[in-house]
Amino acid sequence: MIVVGDYATPEEVAELKKRFAEENYDVVFVEKDRPYRIDLVVSPKPQFDLWQFYRDNREGKDLPEDFIPPSWLDRPNYWVGKAESDRRYEIFRKLILPYTMNTAYKEAMELDDKVTVSLRFPKQEIMVGEPMVFDYVVRNDSDVDLSITVGGDYRGSGRPTSFTMRAVRQDGDTEKTVYEIPVIMNMGGLMHGENIAANGGEYAFDLCLSCWLELKEPGEYRIDVARHLRPSPEDWMSLTPSTTPFVLRTASGILTVQPFDYDAFGQLIEKWGKQATATDIKYDEREKAVNKLAHVEDERVIPWLIQIESLHALTKFNDDAALAAIAKDIDSSDNNKSHSSAANLSRSVHPEAVNILLKHQDHPNYSVRLTVVQAAQKMEREVALEMLRQRFNDPGWEGNVGKEARRIYTEITGEE
Repeated sequence: MIVVGDYATPEEVAELKKRFAEENYDVVFVEKDRPYRIDLVVSPKPQFDLWQFYRDNREGKDLPEDFIPPSWLDRPNYWVGKAESDRRYEIFRKLILPYTMNTAYKEAMELDDKVTVSLRFPKQEIMVGEPMVFDYVVRNDSDVDLSITVGGDYRGSGRPTSFTMRAVRQDGDTEKTVYEIPVIMNMGGLMHGENIAANGGEYAFDLCLSCWLELKEPGEYRIDVARHLRPSPEDWMSLTPSTTPFVLRTASGILTVQPFDYDAFGQLIEKWGKQATATDIKYDEREKAVNKLAHVEDERVIPWLIQIESLHALTKFNDDAALAAIAKDIDSSDNNKSHSSAANLSRSVHPEAVNILLKHQDHPNYSVRLTVVQAAQKMEREVALEMLRQRFNDPGWEGNVGKEARRIYTEITGEE
């Protein structure tokens, strides 16, 4: 059943009924004076009791799975994502949308037909454990320049959370999803607009496969990458969800994963290390090499990571040289450096890292003291409790260090 709100005329509803006759759907017009008006419901036959549906809604009962709340009419990214695997997306985009959205919205959706996405791999084969940086390419085949929003999606996660990615193992005629990254809360970040020229212009997002997927078994995989785009001829600063839609666009590519080769992988580490430390290559190429090195699990990468000061990447190694590099700035008078060192010590898998932190519980930088407090769960219970008691009255950052110490103490002991 299609339930259309009072913004549609009887003639438009009649047109919908005509179009949906072959799709086994009913169309119902809802008058504007009805309470708890539903703007749109898409549901196959048989019909459910509409008035019972209103009563259940009013009483706060669970709604049918295919119910789309009226407040989400301005959030078609939800609709599109939910409908990607069936007919509902086409129903929404081609038939319902013209009766629900304003002119700017309709024009943007028409442009969507002329925007395509694809994956561009630097090579079609990698080894198990080999990081790869590739492009998610947005192409504009319309006759107008378009703007898309870039950024605003990386803070707190280490990767652009506006992208989702999965790997599907190709075994003969069967497919098996071997890994699908869960959605991570978007903590924001700086953003800007990128213009894509008309008639074939492109914009490429650099993505590191290892930020999402760990392909641990040899084989052939289909890599699916999706992002909500909002292409518009308007400047990106003027875009709002009510005037320009988010549209989920998925691109796919085939990647072959070969068995791990110790010697060949060592040669790759050497190659990336030289690129990451070179001064005569383009900045983008150097950054791609740095990104690859940061995602290598092989200990042969440690000297390169120390040289390029990729300290966060060193936290995954139980290695004395890595620990020394991480702890080097813990006593720095530069608050940013000392805090960064403390944060990486709290992440380090080296068993001595937490002991180094503990020795700096009286550090003059309050952010270091806060990091020590938040690492309490990694310490022996009695050692952690004693440290936390000493921090109960810490005035750092308007008393927040002390508050956090008391909170964690309660969490561990159950005592107020």
